[in-house]
Amino acid sequence: MQKYGLAWSERYHEYIIPDEICLNKDKLKEYICLIENTLTRLNREETIVSEDELNRERSQSYYTKKYAIKYLQEVFRWNLGEKNNPIILDPAAGEGRLTDGIEVSKNSIWLIEPNKKCCELLRQKGYVHIINTSFEEAVASQLFPRPTHIIMNPPFSKQQDIKFYNLACRLLKDNGVISAIISENSIYEELHEIEQYGLYLDDTMPAKRANDILTSVHSKQLSSQMIEFLSNIARSKHLCVDYVTSEVDFENTNARAMFFRGLVREREKIKENCKNSLDEFDER
Repeated sequence: MQKYGLAWSERYHEYIIPDEICLNKDKLKEYICLIENTLTRLNREETIVSEDELNRERSQSYYTKKYAIKYLQEVFRWNLGEKNNPIILDPAAGEGRLTDGIEVSKNSIWLIEPNKKCCELLRQKGYVHIINTSFEEAVASQLFPRPTHIIMNPPFSKQQDIKFYNLACRLLKDNGVISAIISENSIYEELHEIEQYGLYLDDTMPAKRANDILTSVHSKQLSSQMIEFLSNIARSKHLCVDYVTSEVDFENTNARAMFFRGLVREREKIKENCKNSLDEFDER
């Protein structure tokens, strides 16, 4: 089911089937047959998920698709030329696919990865700064310098991608850049409660919409983690939000990542006269 693209959307509270299937009669027939067979097996109380897939789900070990890697790396190519001595961080490095194609010295790249096998592979690739622990532990123990650039496809379960993004924003040097994938479900599992009031994270004006949510009377329904996330969005100097919906999104990925979102954050020092409503919100 995941391979074919069925995914639950927290934003719309329904399962989504990619257009490629809905608009193709043969694919739709195949899809319906797949669903019917799956329901039959479930009714027989048969296992429908392989042990390998269960292990991947538990460990949140998913490969980033090539088109997503290309998208994230493009952001760096636009910005790396402005940095003489970049410090690049991937806090969920895996096998290093996000940083392999970045044309800088490997001495400028810091990789955090809790899996020892992946760390060994990274060493074989020639990476110098490899930190074999979790992102949170690496931050708490100050195991790397403050980065100028962060690139990441973090795990999505239990809003870990939101947590990673918040940590990244705290760490990033002024005028730094973040290029990341965030699951739409991680955002809308909270925002759908107040979306009925017209409050949601708009794709075209995300910073303004984030500020609207934060300064509304309904913001008290949100967790502190989501408030920090929206504050980071609202305070961004430049923010590009993009997403792709296609059947290729879902093969070997977490189905909860219904939309791939490239979040790009270039931050400068916040001047006193630019805080305005966010300062008022913080005080309240």
